[in-house]
Amino acid sequence: GGVFPPQRLGKAFGLCAGDLRFSAAIVVRSTAAIAVVAIAIAGYLTLGEHPRTQAILRWLYRWPLFIPFIVTAQVMRTFLAKNGMLNHVLIGGGLIDPLQAQSMLDWRGIVVAFVWKQAPFVTLLLAGAMAAIDRQHIEAARNLGAGRLRVLFEIVLPQARRTLMVGLVHAADRPWISMTATCRELGDSSARSAKASASSGVMPRWIASMMT
Repeated sequence: GGVFPPQRLGKAFGLCAGDLRFSAAIVVRSTAAIAVVAIAIAGYLTLGEHPRTQAILRWLYRWPLFIPFIVTAQVMRTFLAKNGMLNHVLIGGGLIDPLQAQSMLDWRGIVVAFVWKQAPFVTLLLAGAMAAIDRQHIEAARNLGAGRLRVLFEIVLPQARRTLMVGLVHAADRPWISMTATCRELGDSSARSAKASASSGVMPRWIASMMT
């Protein structure tokens, strides 16, 4: 019933190997960038010293959570195109010449879209975990002369690392499933068998199906 024969797995790899490598590279880069953005924002919300700036940032970073992925894709098409808003801003600011403008509607645009959409979710989880840390630990480190970066990476982040890892796993899951949609929607019999054997089409489940 749910067994995925090795020959079908080989056929699936043969058809999708390039797509899977590209997808894996996108997921790794997106997840790394999401981690950096989430740590930076959550760290400032926890350790920042300007309440008004923190309130504005807390209000702004959540907006992408309420925007569907299809809208995000259209926004990024408009923003990252060769004649898009990003290049207009760079040209208007004198940072690049008009002839230097280039489209970012390649792997870079995909990474930017996933980071912009998924980073708020991870940030929300991480900021909550950091806010739950005993403030006495932070104050003790500051009293001993530790700067904000040292407090963040040596006191706060180690205590919130499990929450960060959970958030990154969830953040990486959506890009991986989205990027492997082509493999999961192949029209030949091997792809249909793979889709029937693995409910989500994620590669580890394919391998697990083969081993059962």
